[in-house]
Amino acid sequence: MVAVIAELEAAVGALLAVDPDSLDGPELHDAAVRWLQVRERLEAAGARLVEAWDRRRLWASNGATCVTRRVMGETSCSFTSAKRTVSRARSFAEMPAVAAAVASGDLSLD
Repeated sequence: MVAVIAELEAAVGALLAVDPDSLDGPELHDAAVRWLQVRERLEAAGARLVEAWDRRRLWASNGATCVTRRVMGETSCSFTSAKRTVSRARSFAEMPAVAAAVASGDLSLD
């Protein structure tokens, strides 16, 4: 799993290195639309990890008493964003058909 995350981090780095203004119109259109689609699928994949981390209470390994606050501390995100992340992960676990549809790109997060 660590290798998969490392590959993802490398891909994000490569994406950040691309100058959008260097792309012609069709390339930029395709890249933007594909990014929007991949982002949804990436959220679905991450939700599976967060749900298992939450369910197994691994977030409490540093003495944390609240999963949302641990997410905030680890990612420097807002309370609202952390709560949404945990809530989505839990919801996907309860609705596997929805999670599968988002993961396949057939349904968006909203």
